[in-house]
Amino acid sequence: MNALLVLLRVSGLGLLAALLTASRYKVEGFSMEPSYRHGYHYLVDRSVYRRKPPERGHVVVLTHPSLDGKALLKRVVGLPGERVSLTNSRVLINGELLNEPYLSSPGGANPLWDLEWVLGQDECFVLGDNRGHSLDSRRLGPVKGDCIVGKVWFRYWPILR
Repeated sequence: MNALLVLLRVSGLGLLAALLTASRYKVEGFSMEPSYRHGYHYLVDRSVYRRKPPERGHVVVLTHPSLDGKALLKRVVGLPGERVSLTNSRVLINGELLNEPYLSSPGGANPLWDLEWVLGQDECFVLGDNRGHSLDSRRLGPVKGDCIVGKVWFRYWPILR
């Protein structure tokens, strides 16, 4: 019973800490549709990547030096040290096809550019789910770890949909 109380306190403290360090973000644009819609509001956990690096599939908010502080919402597809290839509307990680069940159509309904990147030890490759309408690593290049603001946690507005 004591272990259960300790676990509840620790998880409660973790939740409280996440809430205190969370920031609000409103999606502006259509680059992550249909998963994340224009005008919807999300809480972003800013502390999660202090403890561990981003994982493939995480949806993150990031800033990029070339965008004057503008925040973007994107999905992490490539991790540090990996080779990311975009060819024939497919994403390959170290030569293996990336399974992307979050896309509404294969290749995101628009052809990807033919590119290849080998990521550095502090770089991630990010793409929008709506590939035909996304400013992402295809144009910005890999994203440095210190540009990632946090992980999208949950939608708080609109409440129901």
